[in-house]
Amino acid sequence: MLEFKTIQELKPNEEILDIIKTYKYKIINGKIKTLLYTNLQFIEPTKYIITYPTTLTILLTFTMMQDILEKI
Repeated sequence: MLEFKTIQELKPNEEILDIIKTYKYKIINGKIKTLLYTNLQFIEPTKYIITYPTTLTILLTFTMMQDILEKI
């Protein structure tokens, strides 16, 4: 079985945080892992999961489009 060891945890990118600061979001920090007994390293990227406003924006846009189509 392959065994990994985390050698470093990545910090969130400040530029991305500035862009998404108006949204509700969740961050899963990335990690740099090494495969034990080798020199192979793997990077798990940091994940930025936006949870709230994107859904509302999509629904609002859909509603606006329906209104526009009704007027035509």
